[in-house]
Amino acid sequence: MAASCQRCGYELTGAGHTCSRCGAAQAEGAWTQPVAAAGATIQSKAVTGGGLAPGKKYALIVLQGEEPGRVIRIDKSRITLGRADCDISLKDPELSRQHALISIHGMNARLEDLGSTNGTFVDGERVESAELSDRSEFRIGFHEFVFVMRDEDVE
Repeated sequence: MAASCQRCGYELTGAGHTCSRCGAAQAEGAWTQPVAAAGATIQSKAVTGGGLAPGKKYALIVLQGEEPGRVIRIDKSRITLGRADCDISLKDPELSRQHALISIHGMNARLEDLGSTNGTFVDGERVESAELSDRSEFRIGFHEFVFVMRDEDVE
C-alpha cells in the first residue's frame, strides 16, 4: 500500500520530508499508510454523544504540533480543545485554557472559537466559526489538525 501526504492525501514517493503536491512538511514517520493500515493508536475517552451519525466514526489527526501523526478519536458530539480543563488538552502555550469547540450533528460538524486570545484558523484565515467536512484542516496555537469522518469498518 502506498504512503500518502497527511495534508492532501497525495500518493508520496521517495524519502523527502515535504509533499511534492501541496508542499506540506511531513513529520518524522509521516510518510504513512492510511490510519487503520498503519496500526495508529486511537486515543479518547469512550463517551458516546447523541449527535453522532450511526455507522460513522470521527477523528482528529495531528498534522503539526505535539505528537504529529496522533489520531484522536471523537466519541461524543461536542468536544473542547485547549490547554486545560478540556476534552482534548494540548501542551501549547499559544492556546487558551478552553480554546475551541467542535460540535457534530450527523454528517455536519462545526468548529467554533471560544473567545481565544490567539484565534482559530481555517485555510489560513482567522474564524469565529466554520463548517468542517471530511479532511478539513484547521489550526489552533502551534497545532494543526485534519478532521476526518469515515464509515465504520464492517467486520
